[in-house]
Amino acid sequence: MKLNLSKCCLRGADAGKAVGDMLAINTSLKELDLSGYGPNNSASSDAEFAKGFAVGLSANGSLEMLNISNNCMATKQAGNALANALAVNSVLKELNVANNFDGRNSEYTQ
Repeated sequence: MKLNLSKCCLRGADAGKAVGDMLAINTSLKELDLSGYGPNNSASSDAEFAKGFAVGLSANGSLEMLNISNNCMATKQAGNALANALAVNSVLKELNVANNFDGRNSEYTQ
């Protein structure tokens, strides 16, 4: 099963928690696309979203592909939250984090 939430303007802790809660209880979702709009776009997912989302990602046991490219998740807080979630998630096989930036300027991760 695939879910495409790309360019859905998912921002903030509440949105991250909602997606994270869904992931924590879902056992059939294999692919999730949360890609955003790219640099300098206020509709791209942010660090607060990433922190809330990461809680559900750590509990998920079925997701194999995650695309979080083109968002505003290149911050220390978002990186730590995602790294901690990925450290306990043994199922994820593919992760796309390309073209994330810190939300303050157009500095990308590569």
